[in-house]
Amino acid sequence: MQKLLLWLLFSLAALLLPAREYDLSPGEDACERISALQPGDTLRIRIGVHPALTGPISVKGTPEQPIVICGEDPDLSIFSAWSTNFLPQWTAVPGERFAFATPCPETVVSVTDVTHDLQLQPAPGLAGLSGLRGTYYYDPEAQQLYVHSADGRQPGSGLRIGTHSGHLIILQAAENIILRDLSFTGSSHREAKLSALGSAIRTLNTRHLRIENCSFYFNTGGVNITNHCYDSIVRKCFFRQNNSYGYSEMAQLFFGSYCQKNQAIDNIIMDGRTHGLRFYSGAEDCTATGNIIVNEMIGLYYKASKGERRAERNIVLGCQAFNFSDLNLPISNIHNTLQKPSFLQDDNPTNLLFSPEEKDTPRWVAPEYLDFRLQEGSPGSGRGAYPEPAAVLYAATTAEDYNLGTRMDQPLPGLSRALNTAPEHSTIYLLEGTYASATVSKPVTLRGMGKVIIPELTITSDQVNLAGLEVNRLQARAVQALNCQQLQVETATISNSKTVSIKHCQFQQLDWRDNHSSRILFSVLPAREYAGARCGGNSRQPGTLMPGHALAAGLKPAPHPAVQPQLEGPALSALYPSLVTISWITPNIGSDSWRERDNWWTPRPVLSLLEYGTTPECTQQIPSLGEIFHSVSLQDLQPDTKYYYRVRIPAQPLLLNVHGALQPAPVSPWAGNKLSETFSFTTPADRPAESGRTYHLQPGELNRYSALARPGDTLILSPGVYRETFRPPVSGLPGAPITLKAAETGQVILDGAGHLIPAGVYLDLTDHIIIDGIIFRHFANKLFSNRQGMEYGQIQILRSRQIDINNCVFLGHGAYQFFINMKWSGDIRIRNNVFFTGVNGLGGDKIGNLLVEQNTFYDTSIRNFMLNSFRPGSRVSIRQNLFLGQIGSKARFGTTMGELNEDGLTELQFDHNIWFFSPDNQIRFCGFERNSNLPTDADGPRGLERLRQKRGWEQNGQEISTFQFANGRFIDPWDDKRCQQEFSLPIARAEFVPALDFFDPEPGLIPEHIGAHSRRP
Repeated sequence: MQKLLLWLLFSLAALLLPAREYDLSPGEDACERISALQPGDTLRIRIGVHPALTGPISVKGTPEQPIVICGEDPDLSIFSAWSTNFLPQWTAVPGERFAFATPCPETVVSVTDVTHDLQLQPAPGLAGLSGLRGTYYYDPEAQQLYVHSADGRQPGSGLRIGTHSGHLIILQAAENIILRDLSFTGSSHREAKLSALGSAIRTLNTRHLRIENCSFYFNTGGVNITNHCYDSIVRKCFFRQNNSYGYSEMAQLFFGSYCQKNQAIDNIIMDGRTHGLRFYSGAEDCTATGNIIVNEMIGLYYKASKGERRAERNIVLGCQAFNFSDLNLPISNIHNTLQKPSFLQDDNPTNLLFSPEEKDTPRWVAPEYLDFRLQEGSPGSGRGAYPEPAAVLYAATTAEDYNLGTRMDQPLPGLSRALNTAPEHSTIYLLEGTYASATVSKPVTLRGMGKVIIPELTITSDQVNLAGLEVNRLQARAVQALNCQQLQVETATISNSKTVSIKHCQFQQLDWRDNHSSRILFSVLPAREYAGARCGGNSRQPGTLMPGHALAAGLKPAPHPAVQPQLEGPALSALYPSLVTISWITPNIGSDSWRERDNWWTPRPVLSLLEYGTTPECTQQIPSLGEIFHSVSLQDLQPDTKYYYRVRIPAQPLLLNVHGALQPAPVSPWAGNKLSETFSFTTPADRPAESGRTYHLQPGELNRYSALARPGDTLILSPGVYRETFRPPVSGLPGAPITLKAAETGQVILDGAGHLIPAGVYLDLTDHIIIDGIIFRHFANKLFSNRQGMEYGQIQILRSRQIDINNCVFLGHGAYQFFINMKWSGDIRIRNNVFFTGVNGLGGDKIGNLLVEQNTFYDTSIRNFMLNSFRPGSRVSIRQNLFLGQIGSKARFGTTMGELNEDGLTELQFDHNIWFFSPDNQIRFCGFERNSNLPTDADGPRGLERLRQKRGWEQNGQEISTFQFANGRFIDPWDDKRCQQEFSLPIARAEFVPALDFFDPEPGLIPEHIGAHSRRP
């Protein structure tokens, strides 16, 4: 009883203690200060740049007295991983065009180009950096930073380097915490594949967390709520370009790992390359309300979430893959505005679904200001996030006098008329043009749309907001709450005023007198003292703003001027009677900043085309899939014939879709087209007499000899690890293939350099190629693959024929990887290989004849096959393969082990294979039914019996439930944990490299002609 009384007295005393306030200045120990906080305390983060916390926040407030950590200024109280000491001295790198180097004693973890609005991607090394636009490589031993900038020029003042690996703030087992009014920039992780561990904020086992009015820019993830957190709310925050390239499941705002009671409210999330807002991996009770999500790969996604789920008043549009998906699981979807494609289980009439291609597309008020309210009379009224028309006015320099101004196509005539008509606190949008001078004498908002010029603007009212205007002379005297954003002003006089906010503006002259409690941020203005104003990030010259806040929330960045495309070449690289290879360079254009990345089947950017023919008109064309350096092989030419050729850069980039057709890209990054001169060549009458050369290569030589390989050549790889790509620009010929083979099977590794190299073998327009005896590992995921003119897969085969792949081992551990990806190709033979733990074994579209014979597929992450389409009349044979199960986390849910669309095939032999199913696997779902998971009618037959019934395949196939390798090290894939410990982690760390003989079956267990064998000739 006495102990209880003492506890009550202590608790009462704690409640009665006054809340304490502390300050944290840059350079002070944040962890020490935070660890001392008690319930009810407030820690104010003073203006300046603060480094990442060196330890987790684990303090506990109470519901009545939460602990508050807040910024003194939401734009200037910054937690950042960017160095404040980076003073580069750039020099060109000999032998690597477009690459520049600078001494850098600080260890570089990330590089961001705020001028070009781009997070640079890490390159695998200095060699080949010329072909990787928008990348960097840091050599810690030489303390040199190498950069291939976003435009191929010497890097400018907008480059920022990150020097901290990991999160900026971690909350672990904290309770009743409020974070607000802070900015976060530059967080990342030293290992690209672990970029999700570099999000700005991560929470673990934390309860009752509130993150409010914070901004997140250029981190590898914004907020990551994980590991059984409870009651987390992220509200009124701004997220932009927080891209986690190493983990494509990551979102700018992410709730996952069994966190409960999750809410995202009134956030703006935009311009990412993966996910905007995601509830994933067991997140329970998930609510998204009032969020604006624009220009992501995937917008708002509820995959693998559970419990009570709600989406209300969200706006999601402009996302490349899809905008919204609840994965057809129970959810309450109310009053959302969603662009198609979106997938709703609860599609009720309050939602506004639309497509820009449809006739009745909603007319937004002003998308450039993220104002997605509806104009008067817009289609979709009564539905969506803003069902009622917005009370705004439009004005134009000339318009009909009877216009009401409530629609963009019926603007009011002139600014003065609009100001007289507008109610107080309303918004006026000014259409492009030059307006008469005006006086603003009431509280209103003026926003320019396009180039809006006003000779003289006088402000006499409080609470006036100006945005997106060019003003020759601006005057404001004795006003309060004047808010200026993205203005260009020649001369301004602002005096005797309070709470003036100037942000992202440019002033040639600014007379600033007797103002108080004001802010001037991220603006270009004359150098002088601005008494009474809090200043930060300002500059005297455009393009040199600090620190790196790319824009104000609610305003899009100004577009960069379009470049004039340049073209070097073309020139002949090789010439044979039926074959010619032509090369050229496009030095100042690229697709890195806009191409689609986080998708299984991305359309290929086409920046230039080769036009050719037997007449100077060059009536035939082949698109190049190159990025900077281009090589195109023309095949099946006639001997002793004159041909003409030229290169064209189209006025707008193109995309080569999965069907092999060209379509316009949705961007215009350069101005005008470019056409080279027309050149000619005559094919020889006879092939050269030489029968081919043999090269013995050492690690580091593969890139160079790939460029030298010609028909009949053999490249023999000496034992070792090759962090390079076999990418021959010249095709083999009938009877004279180009061969890449290991000197000793099992001793040669093609390695993706920490999952940064897109492919070990890349073949485009290259026929008659043989790959033999090589181990592939550690290649890039989807996001890091789509660069350097390549895409996704350890071996990529595009527009090529007569390809043989034999005796290889493909290891998919450490990151999601495709093994062999084929498009628009045919006559491919894949024999006696092992495919171990890839997300997809063999994939492709528009494939011709295909033979898959005597291979072993083991511990598949998802699918063995994803063969979406074949050319009409093709023949496919999948025989005598050994399928050794699927990882348990997928098999337990009946995830399909493959898809194969046999439409158009002349012949399909899918038979005589052996399938291992764990004795614990009662589902035994092979797949191939065009369903991601086990269909609802799966109460019938299972395993091969079902496959025979549904598809007619495997009439002679066999199921087994016991298996062993000859070495005794087989692990049932159903046992995820053991496979992870004994296989996945050691292989990912390069501690264990299984060669072909590791997978030899125990003798006598299965027929010798089934599966891969090291003893097979």
